[in-house]
Amino acid sequence: MSKNANEIDGKKLIFEACHLILDAIKIKEDHWVAHKWASILLNSKTLYEGMKAQIKESYNIKKHMLRAIELNPKEPTLMYMLGSWCYQIADLTWYQRKIASVIFAEPPSSSFEEALKYFENAEEIEPNFYSQKFINVG
Repeated sequence: MSKNANEIDGKKLIFEACHLILDAIKIKEDHWVAHKWASILLNSKTLYEGMKAQIKESYNIKKHMLRAIELNPKEPTLMYMLGSWCYQIADLTWYQRKIASVIFAEPPSSSFEEALKYFENAEEIEPNFYSQKFINVG
């Protein structure tokens, strides 16, 4: 719904959904889908809040992805999401790393090798799962 809304309404929907999913986790902490959506919605929320918020929330985003994977280790989308997170962290520019080091004593870190490991895990769980989403049948 947020993608089809104007920017102001989209932002409201993302913030409301984020609040609701975090409440859902308080009710049922061991539900992998809730953690998956918490990571997605926290990431979406930080896109409205700027780079400082993105860096600050990156630990929580990863924490929710790792918890979802712990609860459902055979879900390829989670592996792909974590691979993307690792890739984005590994690909931070020098000034983004500088900002991160101001916010945190130890900023988030990852490597392209770690990202590749998660991408390969996703592919091993379900071969071609991601590429199939982009096949044009028409």
